[in-house]
Formats: sequence, C-alpha cells, structure tokens
Amino acid sequence: MLLLAFLSAYGWAVKEYMDWLAHHEFGLGHKPFRFASTPELPSGDLNSLDYWLELWINHYREALALDPHHLHFVAYEAYCAAPQGVLQRIVHAAGVDMAVPAYEAYSKVREVEGEVSPERLAQAQELYAEMAARGQS
Repeated sequence: MLLLAFLSAYGWAVKEYMDWLAHHEFGLGHKPFRFASTPELPSGDLNSLDYWLELWINHYREALALDPHHLHFVAYEAYCAAPQGVLQRIVHAAGVDMAVPAYEAYSKVREVEGEVSPERLAQAQELYAEMAARGQS
C-alpha cells in the first residue's frame, strides 16, 4: 500500500529517473529490447507472466550466445546456498586478489502466483539449466 502511494505521488519522478538511466526493462517507461536473434518484439499483456517470461528468455538466449570467455553466469540458488564460495569464484575469475567476507546462506523461497504457458516455462527452465551448468565450469 505504501509503495502504491509513493508511486501515485512520485511516479512521474521515478519514470523520469529510470528513463534518464535508460533503464527500460520494466516499469512505467518499459521498452523491450530487440535482439538480432529475436526480430519480433514480445507482445501481449504486460500484466501476464507469459509476457515477462518471454522477455527473460529473449535476454538470456542472447546472453548464452555471447563469448563464454568473457561472461560468467551465477545460479541464484548457488549464490544463496554458498555466497562466499560463489563470490570467491567470481573474484578469482576476474583475476583479483582479495579476501571475500563471509556471508550467511539465504534460504527464503517464494511461490510464484499466476499461470504461464508450460512450453514457455520449459524453454526458460532449459535456458536456466544451461546457464547454471556454464556457471559451474
């Protein structure tokens, strides 16, 4: 409720700030990215999970096509389970010599509400598994 009141009162400022940052992935100034591999922009109801899952698929399909020598994927579950170990691997991959502070594992799990196309969900899960596997190497 407080967030809605804030956005009602200051939504124009939030949109202006996010537009200034060119942060159009979501929100009041949403503009989907167009990648070479996805010539058609997503369409449909912006209030549906299918729309946002399609955007997610487009972004990460494009990311998986990038040079793997310059891109490191981090699985959310791996980071939550062992943040210090994951951060240490990132520091090592970046060629930085530094100690990583100890962080506690995070185990909060939230159920997603709403319906999504089973085919689209399977496609997203396949991409996520590929990214997670690449992140382990």
